[in-house]
Parts: sequence; C-alpha cells; structure tokens
Amino acid sequence: MDENGAQTLRHWTLESGDPLSEGAFVCAEGVLGNAVWARIRGALGTGADPRVTRQLLDLLDLPISELHVDLGAVTYIDSAGIGSLIVTRRQAEFRGITMTFERLAPLVRDALSRAGLLSSFTACEDRHRDESQR
Repeated sequence: MDENGAQTLRHWTLESGDPLSEGAFVCAEGVLGNAVWARIRGALGTGADPRVTRQLLDLLDLPISELHVDLGAVTYIDSAGIGSLIVTRRQAEFRGITMTFERLAPLVRDALSRAGLLSSFTACEDRHRDESQR
C-alpha cells in the first residue's frame, strides 16, 4: 500500500496507473478473484511499446487466471502497439492465462482488421462484470 492507501503493483498504482507525459500507459482497474481488469490509455505506438509491454507482463506475473484489457481509451495504435498486444497475448497463453480485449476503440479494431489479426484476438464488446464491483 502507498501513503494514500492505494494497493500498488510494482511501479504503478491500481487506482491511478502511471500517467506518464507521453504515450500510452496501463491502469489496473480492479481485481476480482483470479481476474484482473486493466485499461490501456493513450497513444499505443513505438514510443510507448516497451513500457506498455512491461506493464502488461507485470500483470501476468500475478497469481491470476484471467486478464481483461480494455482498449477503449487507446487514441492511436501502430505496428509496435499491435506487437505489444501480440507479445502479451502469447505470454498469457504460455502461462495458461485467459486474456481478452474489451471495448476495442474503432481505430484499434480497424488496425487489427487491416493487419488481418482481428479474428485472432479474443474480443469482448461488453464488460464482464458490473462497474460497481471495481
């Protein structure tokens, strides 16, 4: 716990994420049982790719069986950003963790579709749990 009482995971907090000045960041929004819900916010491009990949892989280090990633707040994505999602998804599969992508922003859906990858991602349009359970 930090000084404000927020539960922390390594280098960022569950309540506010790590709002760095440029690029995307991952904000873990909640934990329910063996599942974690996280949101990627911002531009998911070359500059953000290593940081976002590291943050998502940190979540996979937790004792979880499910990781749900909300992509509704992604404002930009390029091939490096798509690569980050692929690396994380493959690591989740290797570890036996079910990973889903929720609320794909239209630009994310379009980029994945143009890359021929949309069908290979497990995407859920609706949240799997009530907002009050966060």
